[in-house]
Amino acid sequence: MLQGLHKNPRIRLAGACLLVWTLAAAQVYPLFTVEYIDEMGSVAGSFIAFARYIRDHWHELGWFPLWFGGMPIEQVYQPGLHYLVAFLASADWRISPARAYHFVTAICYSLGPVSLLLMAYYFRCSLHYATAAAAIYAVVSPSIWIFPEVRHDSGSLLSMRRLQNLVQYGDGPHVAALAILPLALVAIDFGCKSRRFIALLPAVALCSALVLTNWPGAIGLSLAVLAYLLVQRSWHASLRVGLVAIGTGTVVLAVVPWDTVSNTVFQAQSSNGYFPFTPMHAIYAGVVLSVVVLCRRLRASGYVQFVAAFFVITSAITIPYSWFGFALLPQPYRFQQEWEIAAALLLGFAAMSLRWWLALVLAPCLIITALQGALTVRPIDVTQTFEYRFAQKVSRWSIGGRVFAPGSAALWMNVWSDTPQFAGCCDASIPSWVHRVALHTIYTDQNATEAQARDASTLWLKAYGVNLIGVTDAESTEAYKAFAHPLKFQGLDLIWSEPGAYLYHLSHLTLVQVIRAEELVRHTPANGLDVDELRTYVAALERTCDLGSSRFLDGCRMIHFENPSQGTVRVNMKPGEILTVHITYHPRWKATIGSKPLRTRSDALGQLVVEPECVGECNITLRY
Repeated sequence: MLQGLHKNPRIRLAGACLLVWTLAAAQVYPLFTVEYIDEMGSVAGSFIAFARYIRDHWHELGWFPLWFGGMPIEQVYQPGLHYLVAFLASADWRISPARAYHFVTAICYSLGPVSLLLMAYYFRCSLHYATAAAAIYAVVSPSIWIFPEVRHDSGSLLSMRRLQNLVQYGDGPHVAALAILPLALVAIDFGCKSRRFIALLPAVALCSALVLTNWPGAIGLSLAVLAYLLVQRSWHASLRVGLVAIGTGTVVLAVVPWDTVSNTVFQAQSSNGYFPFTPMHAIYAGVVLSVVVLCRRLRASGYVQFVAAFFVITSAITIPYSWFGFALLPQPYRFQQEWEIAAALLLGFAAMSLRWWLALVLAPCLIITALQGALTVRPIDVTQTFEYRFAQKVSRWSIGGRVFAPGSAALWMNVWSDTPQFAGCCDASIPSWVHRVALHTIYTDQNATEAQARDASTLWLKAYGVNLIGVTDAESTEAYKAFAHPLKFQGLDLIWSEPGAYLYHLSHLTLVQVIRAEELVRHTPANGLDVDELRTYVAALERTCDLGSSRFLDGCRMIHFENPSQGTVRVNMKPGEILTVHITYHPRWKATIGSKPLRTRSDALGQLVVEPECVGECNITLRY
């Protein structure tokens, strides 16, 4: 197809790369310049908010206070994409975080087929095949043909699943990881074939960049490397890949602590479903690996065997879940995009027989994908959205307190506000199981009577120091309308409303309060309606706050944060009293009086507790 362009193979390769880049970029060309798009239900709002926070607090990054009671900033999400967006959105560039995010993700989306072309050309040494496979990947979504839920969700056989994941769902980090994955495989193979160990450094760099961008993408890379190893016939390659893995792990753990990695793995088992690993899964995995090993018996090149093995592995993860509900890995639907890479590589072999017919197919595809991008990416005036109006009202009324933002408002609020939330993003980042129980109870009222629904919800909210609560019902333009019974909060102090949306004042509670040790929640609630100890705890919180300046030397809001990772408390203490802090407990939180260290621990809700052992006026410093 490209033989007539030029006899120089590098120019022909560059022309092929330009072609597939154009096919992909045509789908997302509005994203290169747009600031906000008409997808307020997208998790992209949280990614933009995170990048905005990094940009504004780059000199004090440690503790991230905005979501789920706070967490170490490395636990929020892998830093790769978001730090790049924050850099582009810095004052020197004069680009908003939203515009920078869309620009970066559009670049990653359009480079995905290019990196696939380079990988296929490297392994196969056939420009015809590489161009065909990359072009198919750029303009076709085989997952729509195979997975019923994808076909139903996309609404058209001509839709692009990768485009939908980026625009509608905001899965920018995964799209970025997919652009790195083929290049990482090339670097791994190059390092395995080289005699010099220094040749492994590009593989370590690319694998580390991918892992530090997206966890599902990291697992996808692991699946591809597994397929690569299973068709190798040399222990030398396994040794080299092992060294790459050690190097990658060292780099990643230098950025993301092990406790964050382990917490993410644990949380993934119950994120968007329940995915336990049972003996049946082990048997199934053994069968899959046996089938993959049989790929080595194919009378074909090692690359063909690798493609077949990668296709078998990704199919074994995605197809059984889609058709039968059997999940080998947590969130198996996330790996449909890796499956599309394997499928495109296989379809590339079939397309080889078309040759010049392929050019006739690609020309209308370019027009279709360009139109698809124009129809899918719709710019909006964000100031006209509910999410923006809600954030502005919260900033006005919160006065440093915590808010429960409903549905999509929780995803977008911190794009424009530093007000901390009860919720936030993302499921795998939720610090404690109890916090997840509380969130589920507030939204669903599962197994609760009408009286229990309001009582349990308000107790959970107050136990986590929430001052304001936003509620939406069916009339709202908010994307999710997640409350099963939005009217249950009627009767609270209503401070703002619009059709279908309400902002209530719930309490005057502060982040730090003084109670007696026996008033803490000492036993983990069995479920969302197990609130007897919560009732005692909340009563103690409200009594303490009502004391006002008679107890707190700086009034009821007696904690002053010099930065998100350090605060100072001035308070009068009595014997037997402790500080309960509405901040997620982490062992790196330290409390001191002068140079004297104080004991810190977690209560049964996963919040920080400080035991000052101080009577009278106490000046306590909290430092992460």
